[in-house]
Amino acid sequence: MAFEIIKSIIEAEKKAETMKQEALAQAEEMKAEALEKSKEIMLQTKQKAKQDMQEKIQQAITDIQPKRNEILADAQDKCETIQKTALQRMDKAAVAVIGKVVG
Repeated sequence: MAFEIIKSIIEAEKKAETMKQEALAQAEEMKAEALEKSKEIMLQTKQKAKQDMQEKIQQAITDIQPKRNEILADAQDKCETIQKTALQRMDKAAVAVIGKVVG
């Protein structure tokens, strides 16, 4: 009778050890799957962030275009005004120089 009890205890211990090893293997498998899934999520997140950033940059460029055009037009107007003023002054300067040379 004691032999039967010892035998059943040994079998229970073996069964417990087998269950423990299976649980450890399953835990390692779950850990590997979780790691793989986290890498996939990180990659997707990075790709999404990059896409969002590119979209925001493009939107900013589109939004600023009217202001850019306005600034360029204003700069062009000022350049033309300066050029006209310079040409007018050049004529007066030429007259003054000729007047001093001749006069």
